[in-house]
Amino acid sequence: MHGDEHYLEPFKAFSCYGHPITHPVTRRLVGVLGITCDTRNDSPLLAPLIARAARDIEERLLRSTRRAEQRMLAAFQTAAAGRNRPVLVLGEGVVPANPAAVELLDLIDDIRLRELAVGIVRRGVGACPQPHTVRSAELASGRDVAVRYQAVAPGAEGVLFEFEQLGGTDGTARIVGSSRRPAVRTTEPVPGTPVYVGGEPGTGRTTA
Repeated sequence: MHGDEHYLEPFKAFSCYGHPITHPVTRRLVGVLGITCDTRNDSPLLAPLIARAARDIEERLLRSTRRAEQRMLAAFQTAAAGRNRPVLVLGEGVVPANPAAVELLDLIDDIRLRELAVGIVRRGVGACPQPHTVRSAELASGRDVAVRYQAVAPGAEGVLFEFEQLGGTDGTARIVGSSRRPAVRTTEPVPGTPVYVGGEPGTGRTTA
């Protein structure tokens, strides 16, 4: 943002550059690197300079990441490269996923997938990666998919999942309960039982 582009008058004497810093494994925003200078000292070289500095920080973050997380990231990038099908890796605190997987899966699906992942990791993979497992499943959305999953590497903590949508609905083993069953079950209040209704202002607490 340069000089007069600032909204506040005191800042119009400055030029400001900023570049996001994204964690290379979690893809979460971890910070923003900024440079501020007098407009008289502004230079077109400042933008590429700060972008390069941000990349250097991201590379150091990657080097400081645990080896297990690096293996998970590498497995995800290899599986997702040039493919439109949903791909994700489930690990402890790390879940790289492409946009197709984010769109496909529900929170309830995530819980069941974690159960499958824990089973694979507990069995161990020995000296060689365990052969992948393929099964049919019905997601919380009601869509039928073929699920292919395996440990990402020998001794790794993560499990790679790949999905392919199926056309039919017969012979599928459900990952979760029936999609027709509500995710949240409501019950009738018991007379005389204290009830708490909470929420932000304007959410209807007084009319609940």
